[in-house]
Amino acid sequence: MCRSGYLPKPIGVLYQLAGGGYVINGFALILAPSFADQVFAAIAIPAFIGETTTAVWLLVRGVNAEKWARRG
Repeated sequence: MCRSGYLPKPIGVLYQLAGGGYVINGFALILAPSFADQVFAAIAIPAFIGETTTAVWLLVRGVNAEKWARRG
């Protein structure tokens, strides 16, 4: 997403942070379930912001059609 050029790079960075958070949460659920409950709110914030921002961006601005046509 960061290198594609279709969407802004900060949205891609938020998705990377969210992905890392999902991995940490998955391991925490297996290794220390009580810890996972405490950490989930901090992990969910970047995911929520990134996913909401992507949805709004696509609804308002859409994908850069010129770049899409050149690559496709």
